[in-house]
Amino acid sequence: MTKNNKYILAFFSCLALALASIHTASALDVGSNEISNTIQLTTDNPIKIAARIINFFMMFLGIIAVSLVIFAGFKWMTSNGNEENIDAAKKILKNAVIGLVIILSSWGIVTFILGRLIGDTGSGGTSGGGTKYGVLAGGGALGTCTIQSVYPEPEQKEVPRNTAIIITFKEDLKLDTVCLDAGGAACACDNTTACNRLNKNYFKIYEGAGLPGDATSTDAIVNHPVGDNKTLVITPVLPLGSPANNTWYTTYISNDVQATTGCPNGAASCGMFDTCATDYYRWQFEVSNKLDLTPPQMVLGGIFPDPDNIRDVITTNSVLASAVGSFKVNDTPKAYVPAQVQSIISQTANSQPATIALEANYNETVETEFSITVILGDKAQLQKGTTVLGVTDFNGNSVTFPGYFTLTVGGDETHTVGNMWLATISAAQRADTIMVGADTYNFVSGAGSGYNIEIDSNPTQQAVNIAAALSSRTDVLASANSITVNIESKAGGFAGNSINLSTNNYTTFTIVAMHGGTDSAQVAIVKDKKDKPMNSIIQINFNEAVNPITVSGSAGEVKDTIRIVNNDSAAKTNGQSCTQNNDC
Repeated sequence: MTKNNKYILAFFSCLALALASIHTASALDVGSNEISNTIQLTTDNPIKIAARIINFFMMFLGIIAVSLVIFAGFKWMTSNGNEENIDAAKKILKNAVIGLVIILSSWGIVTFILGRLIGDTGSGGTSGGGTKYGVLAGGGALGTCTIQSVYPEPEQKEVPRNTAIIITFKEDLKLDTVCLDAGGAACACDNTTACNRLNKNYFKIYEGAGLPGDATSTDAIVNHPVGDNKTLVITPVLPLGSPANNTWYTTYISNDVQATTGCPNGAASCGMFDTCATDYYRWQFEVSNKLDLTPPQMVLGGIFPDPDNIRDVITTNSVLASAVGSFKVNDTPKAYVPAQVQSIISQTANSQPATIALEANYNETVETEFSITVILGDKAQLQKGTTVLGVTDFNGNSVTFPGYFTLTVGGDETHTVGNMWLATISAAQRADTIMVGADTYNFVSGAGSGYNIEIDSNPTQQAVNIAAALSSRTDVLASANSITVNIESKAGGFAGNSINLSTNNYTTFTIVAMHGGTDSAQVAIVKDKKDKPMNSIIQINFNEAVNPITVSGSAGEVKDTIRIVNNDSAAKTNGQSCTQNNDC
């Protein structure tokens, strides 16, 4: 490191020490504050305190390294090409990057070591009281791996003694790894007294906050919502803690708990936490010295829909109506007739005989006379009247005019300048068409399909053919009535009026444009509160966590805690609750 760099690093170090000294001095009691009767010492684990100190200094050193990188970049950018300044900036940048790598490496090593120390020494005493033992470990499964949520929450305080412990996993549990029957044999948690005891070998609930070791686990029973094998409600047989003081508790779940999805790679057995950072999950919470004997209360304004005891009055101003229109067949539609070459005549004495082949896309609708003249450079010029349409090279004895035709002359492929031919081509007859929406339907002489409609000389049958062609549309309905094809939009409302009906031959067809579509309009006179839609979802917010067992399941299972009343049903009297799934 250069001398200047050392000065810079020393400056930042001194600044940090000064700030730390000021903070310490400001926190120092020199006798001006009243001395309390009790000296409060921190309950944090010393390793946790050391981790905080190390993190602080690592963050401080990282800020210095990043500042040096920024300083080097600034010095380089403002060097104006000065080689000495550029070299100095490069040295600072190099040293700063090296320092940053060292800092990050050190932080990673220290974090790993402290993590292992916390995991190995996290166990503490298991006596009760208000003391918190150890620190949280094995928490990598929550949210990011296997466990979705837990209650009480990690580090939660003042939890009632009669709390239940609720765990929601991200995948279905193999329930026979959770419950035991009265004889201690594994069973699949059937929500009855025959199989609802917590398997304390895999689930432990104990005082203190360390690893379980030989800690005595609390007896508990297990329930789960019907049809939900992800959520467990574990209720201790006796209230936790004591009435004298607060107590820290730990819940520990071992890797013996399994999921129903089976094991990867065909393994014979695997645990729920095999893919997590730790092969167990453990969290802690503080139990108060009180029992919660008050049921959950609804939060003010925390329900949806709002209470509404009077039905709104709905007045209909206009009824939803579909737009209608029609095609009337007046004559036989015309089919497409291609143009034909009427004649090709040499206009000069020495012009070779010639033939013409029309292009497939030739579509002139009037009889047209073209002249073709040989010009310099073995080229031919196409002309209609006095208008030159194009010049093209001969290819052997042929010359092609795109969009028109190909002229082929006899002879030895020598083309005398000035030779000219006059070609007469009859008009192409375009097919009659009708348009529905953005789609065009053509009339053809043969059998029709898709967008082609077969021509019939009988107007009544022609209407039937048109209706059949339109029958597959998703926007309109079509029906034939004598010589008229009636069109109705499938969707009611004003928008149907904009569906296009048109033709290229208004002599053959008479069209009535789409009309008459109207939107429904209603006026609601709100009585009490505005009525809510039929598909509204009922939402109730409580002031504390609610046991999911009491609010989930079939109608018969929750009838004691949830009552759904249908006041409009003839089969139900006002105030009678639903006890069957199909009651309401």
